[in-house]
Amino acid sequence: MRLIRVAAVLAVAAALSAGCGAAKKTDSAASPGATPGSSVSGAAPGGSASPGGTGDATAGASDNTKAACAATKTAVQGAMAEMRTPLTQMIEAGVKGDEAGRKAAGDKLKKLFLDAATKVEAQAKVATDAKLKTALTDMAGSYRTAGEAFASGKEDALADPKFDAAADVYVGVCGA
Repeated sequence: MRLIRVAAVLAVAAALSAGCGAAKKTDSAASPGATPGSSVSGAAPGGSASPGGTGDATAGASDNTKAACAATKTAVQGAMAEMRTPLTQMIEAGVKGDEAGRKAAGDKLKKLFLDAATKVEAQAKVATDAKLKTALTDMAGSYRTAGEAFASGKEDALADPKFDAAADVYVGVCGA
């Protein structure tokens, strides 16, 4: 049972990072149309490259969409970076059978997931692209569910089909 939970934790961590930071970074001088810190690649999983070849799905999108995509990416990447330590602690505690350690790490993860959900929800509220608004709302809900699952020790309940669909829409609208 513990190994199933560990596998679930790792699967959620991988799913969270999908579409966020997987693309190669370049600077604006190296790629026409890119902005500093933007991701540039070919076709992204679940999306497609723009006609300009930069892979920036927000090319030509409203400034609001670009800003919402960038803020969401920053929030998710920041949360993922902060989750590494408590994820490791939770896995180690689970392997050792240390329920108190698992609970403490789960509580940290819950807070991080809820913080990420709040930031993503804020972008959903201001996004003008209807698809992006829905995707961000669904992603935020998935983050809240994941946070509750980690805190309650019910990591087996982490699978959320809405998250995969929302992540695909996010990548399609925002790029990788």
